[in-house]
Amino acid sequence: MNFINSTLTTISEWALYPVSHWPLMALLIVSAATGMLMTLVFRYTSNQKALRAVVDRSRGHFLAIKLFKDDLRGMFDSLFHILRLAAARLWYSLSPVLVMLIPLLFLLTQLALRYEHRPLKVGEASVVELQLTEEAWISHQNAKLETNDQIAIETEALRDESAHTVYWRIKPKSTGASNLRWQLGSTDIEKEVVVAEGSSKLEKVSRRRAGPSIFDRLLHPGESAFDKSSPVSAIEIHYPRRATPVLGWRVPWWLTFLVVSIVFALVMQPVFNVRF
Repeated sequence: MNFINSTLTTISEWALYPVSHWPLMALLIVSAATGMLMTLVFRYTSNQKALRAVVDRSRGHFLAIKLFKDDLRGMFDSLFHILRLAAARLWYSLSPVLVMLIPLLFLLTQLALRYEHRPLKVGEASVVELQLTEEAWISHQNAKLETNDQIAIETEALRDESAHTVYWRIKPKSTGASNLRWQLGSTDIEKEVVVAEGSSKLEKVSRRRAGPSIFDRLLHPGESAFDKSSPVSAIEIHYPRRATPVLGWRVPWWLTFLVVSIVFALVMQPVFNVRF
């Protein structure tokens, strides 16, 4: 999983680099391209002949309801058939959804890596969490955080025994990528910190270095995950949320992605001669 995440993150960096200074434009381009690709995938992985028949029969029953308003029994019969055909439509759409599910999930996690949070600013304090395994808590709860001259450690370690977590507050003193370090026995542990002036440029911000869970690794692909033998289950930095305004509105990036991709899929439907 580490190899897959690393490869996809590198590919995403290359693909987004030309528009990295325009985050909204990059999001709109990716969303539009995704909508068009989903339309093509739907065409070649679904039973288009059956879908067309279902759509035509549904239209026939809607027309019957409109024409025979006084026939109550006929109206309910048409409604029943419309519901049954809607279920059939969903069934015929299942195979393309399954085909697109995993690629879309990887795409969304890569977008979240860049749009969910922004880098810290110089002088902006944040909290770091070192989450230890239950077995490692006794021997490593006194772990010492080490940094370079770019990062100041503002507080002593605060320990939460019930959560097996140690907290520090840090404050960046200069821009650029730095590493936080811990020496846990013979194991060296590191976590990347990203500091930048402003949030106009699109940058990879890894909030969490994940643990051995597949789900955790899938959602947080920015850094190599810890394996089961590691004394650390995860490390988190509390980055601020990124804002990507659309026409002056603070719209969540995922909502922008969803709306734009659906709109482009509908626009491309007659072009690719596809039935949804």
